[in-house]
Order: sequence, then structure tokens, then C-alpha cells
Amino acid sequence: MIDPMEAARVFARERGDSIVVPHPANERYWAQVSGAPERDFLPPQSDGEEAAFALGLSIAKPEDRLIMLDVDEALLSNLGVLVTISEAAPQNLVHVLFQSGVRSGKAGLPLPGGSDTDFATIARGAGYLNAYQFDDLEELAGEAARILNESGPTMLVVKVDPFSGGWDDASPPLRHDMSDAIRDYRANLGDADKP
Repeated sequence: MIDPMEAARVFARERGDSIVVPHPANERYWAQVSGAPERDFLPPQSDGEEAAFALGLSIAKPEDRLIMLDVDEALLSNLGVLVTISEAAPQNLVHVLFQSGVRSGKAGLPLPGGSDTDFATIARGAGYLNAYQFDDLEELAGEAARILNESGPTMLVVKVDPFSGGWDDASPPLRHDMSDAIRDYRANLGDADKP
């Protein structure tokens, strides 16, 4: 299994000018490695709707590559979003899933299906154009640039160690006021004059 902080470093290194939408549970370490916080959009925690939010953003900005850093706890609560994403067929969306098999937080309570759920196969069956799974950091680092530049939608599952890289941090994820976040983000993307 891969340390999620090290996986995040791989994506930070290969992101280029991509927009990145980290799930709130991933903020604890993504902010430390992002390198381009003005190109990050941190959605509020919304009970599994973060991937749908990333889909909307990918449709709104089709000229930009969008990388969603999701977690299995959220995706399991809304597997139907995979079909919605497939139907929309955003070529610019890379759906990265950090699969830990446990709930976020210090207790490390196991998720139903745990690390046995094959999200790459589920995504492929739902209609994703590409789907990959990695449990080795060197292999991930060697393939990330190619995968991030493929036409999507793409699912990239990263099997992570739930007790490294901050996953056992008991502090709650940060929350963001959406009106302020949207105003700031639109300004960063040059869309401030649009209604």
C-alpha cells in the first residue's frame, strides 16, 4: 500500500496547470504539496457528492484538465455518480480514488467491502473510458503523467495505507464557505465578470 502523502506528491508533481478538487478528507496533506493553491477548489463536505461537484466543474471548464482526489468512504455512499460521470463523458476528468478501506479519522473503523472492492472494475463497468489501480508507489510515479493526459473520464485507484500521511489525524476536515470560495476561485480563473 502507498502512503497517501507520497501519492499526493506524485500528483502535485504531474498536475501541470490542472484544476485539482481534493475531497475534504484529503485536505490535511494536499495543501502541503499542491504547489498551485490558486488552481485548487476545496468543496464543502457533502456526503458523497464531491465527485458530482467535480463533474460540474469539469463541464464548466472543458479546456482545463480536472483531477478529483476522492476517497472510498465518500464514493461508496454514492456509487451512482460513476454512471452520471460516464453519461456526461467529460474528456478532461481524472477521478483519482484514494482507497484506504477505513473511515477517515483516528478510530480507523473499517468500511463495508474494505480494501476488497474493485473500484477500477466498477468504473469500467459504469462506462469510464479508462480505469487503473496501483498499490506500488514506483509504478504509480512511472505511469501518472501518461494517465493524467489521457482522454477521460478516467478512474485511477490508489490503494493507500490508512495510518500514514495524516489519515489517522482526529481533527475534522476544514469546511469552506461556498460563496467566498466560488468568488475567489472565479477570480483566479479569470471568470469574475461572468454572472
